[in-house]
Amino acid sequence: MIEEMKHELNELKTGLNAVKSDVGTLKSDVGVLKSDVSVLKTDVGVLKSDVCVLKADVGVLKTDVGVLKSDVCVLKADVGVLKSDVSVLKEDVGVLKSDVSDLKMVTRRTAVTVTTLAGKMDLIIDRMATKDDISGLNRRMDAFAGMHEDMRYRWAIHAATLSEHDKRLTNLESKRP
Repeated sequence: MIEEMKHELNELKTGLNAVKSDVGTLKSDVGVLKSDVSVLKTDVGVLKSDVCVLKADVGVLKTDVGVLKSDVCVLKADVGVLKSDVSVLKEDVGVLKSDVSDLKMVTRRTAVTVTTLAGKMDLIIDRMATKDDISGLNRRMDAFAGMHEDMRYRWAIHAATLSEHDKRLTNLESKRP
């Protein structure tokens, strides 16, 4: 029986040593866990700081999006105005083309009339008309030549205006998105 008790006592000592070993391991594990908790607390602080920065960035982005939306609205309005301007310019170009066509007709008629008058002058000279007749014809031809020059001047102005409108129209169409 004493032997049995010794044996039990040895078994209890062995169990006690095993428990002491387990307690040492647990203490070591608790130390590691405390270190890990400390690291996690630091990480949580950093993450909180990052979240604050991200919230600020989101606010800035929202503001930027609002500004961009406003800019898009302004650009759409500008496009509408440009379309209207292009329509007006197209109408002006059509009117100017018509005016140029009319001036070309007047120029042709003027050239025919000048040729006819030159022929009549030759006939008058051949028939020996008086100085008064020739002077009268010369005055009418000079007046007609003045009208012709006036029409050529008006035609040149219309041609220049038409060219300017064509350039503006080309510039506006090239700017269209």
